[in-house]
Amino acid sequence: MLNGFLLLKSILLKNINLSASRRSHDKFCRTTFLENILSQSFNRKIQTLKSIGYQTNKKGVREIHSELEGEGYCVDIRTLQRDINSLAKSFDIENDGNKDQPGWYWKKDAKEFSFPGMEPSVALTFKLVEQYLKTALPPETVNNLDRYFYDADKYLRDNNDNQLANWDDKVAIISRTQPFIKPEVDQAVLFTVYEALLQEKQITAHYHSKDADPRDYTINPLGIVMVDGVAYLVCTLWNYQDVRQLALHRFVSAEKSSKDLIPSPDFNLQTYTKQGGFLFPVEEQDELIKLELRVPIWIADYLRELSLSEDQEIIDCQDGSERSFKVTATVLNTAQLRWWISHYHALVEVVAPTQLRKQFANQAKALYGLYC
Repeated sequence: MLNGFLLLKSILLKNINLSASRRSHDKFCRTTFLENILSQSFNRKIQTLKSIGYQTNKKGVREIHSELEGEGYCVDIRTLQRDINSLAKSFDIENDGNKDQPGWYWKKDAKEFSFPGMEPSVALTFKLVEQYLKTALPPETVNNLDRYFYDADKYLRDNNDNQLANWDDKVAIISRTQPFIKPEVDQAVLFTVYEALLQEKQITAHYHSKDADPRDYTINPLGIVMVDGVAYLVCTLWNYQDVRQLALHRFVSAEKSSKDLIPSPDFNLQTYTKQGGFLFPVEEQDELIKLELRVPIWIADYLRELSLSEDQEIIDCQDGSERSFKVTATVLNTAQLRWWISHYHALVEVVAPTQLRKQFANQAKALYGLYC
């Protein structure tokens, strides 16, 4: 096979109509080719070659067309067919001879070919990872990804004609909670904690808890959880099995031990978080309560989209009152639940359980005494 870039250049030249009377061949080679090297046509054909499978995974034109659309390229079926037929003259691809829906594939003896650049969807993924997930990755991994972040940024910046190029300007992830300035984490501590977590080693650390002086700890790391931008190490201490949460910004120093961590065979991080491990349980007898609220229609509509629980029910009582909708749900008995209800002030009435209703009544009296 000819050199890959010469082949790609020849393909591009075939698809650009240039009048010899208007431009010389030399000028074309120096300018037009360089201007069009990252053109929609060029990149689309690169992606077409990437989409073609091998003999065990033959792909029809419509399947390739669907993949190109997924990568943000707008091209009709006829143009794609012409592209593939043109590519077949220069690359080791062929079809299975099916006249109705030929399946295209790379020949068995095709020489390895390295494609420059990255797909638009991959570039977009790196961009979103950099924006939203960077803090959840091990520092060493982030360092290794820096060049991919740069390449993705450059690709999306230089390929404005691809539909995915501006996708990160069309999607945003926000929180409706009060914004706070995130505490800074010592990068050396962060690196050590992630390394020990990945290698399942103990950590010896000097840690400053909220209600005590700094002291030394032997830590068995079990997982990292990001809560509203704050990173917590889920762990056990020394030989104990009770699960603890240590905020990474409170570490004064940390060193990875040569000792393997003491395992917690019954612990699962996903189960731990789903069961409310990072909520603040209320010191009452019942962990789960049957909540009953009276709410106005707009809050009822909101809860239809974001349910409080799997068994949530909303009933229109049609009694003409301001809070005419009854909401029932089985929920965890937590401080977060109380904060959420308090957010709506007098718009939400707690009907049950009785103990929770009394708490809000006492809270209302306290607020009245404070402000009135």
